[in-house]
Amino acid sequence: MRAALTAAGFEVEPTAGPNEVERLYKTMLAGQLPGNSNSGQNGEASKRSDAKEIGAIEKDHKEATSAEMVISELQKEVKELRERIASLEVAVVEKNYLDQIALLVKPFSGDTFVTFQKWLPDLENAFRLLALNDKQKVIAIARLLTGSAEVFLRTIRVSDYTELKANLLKEFSAEFSQEEAIKFLRKRRLQANETVHRYVLDIEEMAMSCSVPEEEVVDIIIEGLGDATVYNSMLYGLRTVNELKQMIHRYERMRFGSSRRTLKT
Repeated sequence: MRAALTAAGFEVEPTAGPNEVERLYKTMLAGQLPGNSNSGQNGEASKRSDAKEIGAIEKDHKEATSAEMVISELQKEVKELRERIASLEVAVVEKNYLDQIALLVKPFSGDTFVTFQKWLPDLENAFRLLALNDKQKVIAIARLLTGSAEVFLRTIRVSDYTELKANLLKEFSAEFSQEEAIKFLRKRRLQANETVHRYVLDIEEMAMSCSVPEEEVVDIIIEGLGDATVYNSMLYGLRTVNELKQMIHRYERMRFGSSRRTLKT
């Protein structure tokens, strides 16, 4: 044992007893170097240091993962906000052009002597002015249809403006006879809340879409005034709508005592 200990670098005192020699020999077998009896403690300290370092790395990893999750959520919110903004912008554009076309074109019902073909030029002129695309045209027509035309729209399925226009042209193409047009015009009477001027313009506009002689239109307007007073006589003898327009303000003042132009129409 002494020889082995000496060869391994252990100093063995000549006076060392068998027990001491055996202890040193076991130390040698355990792998400890001479003079380094603290190697076990150093190993433990090294393990603790490694564990601390691993813990710090794991903490950094968790923090990085958490930060990535936060960034991902923020990116998702930004995307949703952009989509919402885009949707609102589209809604504003749609509202604007629908409001504008409502100012340019009267609604179409299909219940008067105005056929879709006669109504169509005003509509397509508005489309050109507003530079609407195919989808916007379909939406605009749907907004302008009333009465029977609105009901008809719900009975068909169309994919584009051309197809919708063809369906409406086919469905609302019947022309009114002159007799039917006159009968329809005579249903229009001066309302209590409108001016005589507005009433005359309304009849004039409707008459533009049918083949009723102008003198007949003038007679229809006068009849629709519902006036049994002497003031009505000042309108007879007029032959054109323009002549009638020149008299209506004077007639209105004389009949009603003042102008009704301040009343809502």
